[in-house]
Amino acid sequence: MRHLGLWAGIAAPLLYLVLVVTGGAIAPGYDHVRDPISALIADQAPFAAPLNAGFLLYNLLFVVFAVALALTSKSRMSRAASLVLLAVALAGAVMIGFPMDAANAGMSATGLTHILLAIVQSIGSMVGIGMFAGAFWRAKRTISGTVSIAALLVVFLSGGLAAAAGAQGSPVVGLLERITIGTFEIWLFLLAFVTLRDESAV
Repeated sequence: MRHLGLWAGIAAPLLYLVLVVTGGAIAPGYDHVRDPISALIADQAPFAAPLNAGFLLYNLLFVVFAVALALTSKSRMSRAASLVLLAVALAGAVMIGFPMDAANAGMSATGLTHILLAIVQSIGSMVGIGMFAGAFWRAKRTISGTVSIAALLVVFLSGGLAAAAGAQGSPVVGLLERITIGTFEIWLFLLAFVTLRDESAV
């Protein structure tokens, strides 16, 4: 059962990719370079309901993977890192109930909660990657440790640029956000892949 849970870490990033690509294709006027991913499920977005169902499934898969990872982990650090990822997944699931405010709408309590949950996810993602990087280096898994450090740097830098671009209304917010989230999803996929190949890796 635990091994099956690790496969959820393979399925979740692939589902996320399908949802973002499909959502962008069917949403009228949506631009992957300009628009944030949250705009696909924002308040009054035309296809928010089916996409929300898909993102809920993504977060449930993420939760299952994080729990399986915690049960598989051999070190305290990797187990704690798995619990950080679990918190990130739970924050994502809760966020679905607090959609981003519609374009040109004023800030609402729901929209503010969405932003706060996004911040929790962003910080949690970086902490989780960093902790796994440390766990890999301690276990002398240098390739996995190096990849994790590289992913952390990309997420930190592109995430900061995305936040700054969003505050200034830049037309490349969507692109920067996709670099940030895409890097995290690739790292998550690789983490699942490595763990499935050798459960002692974590």
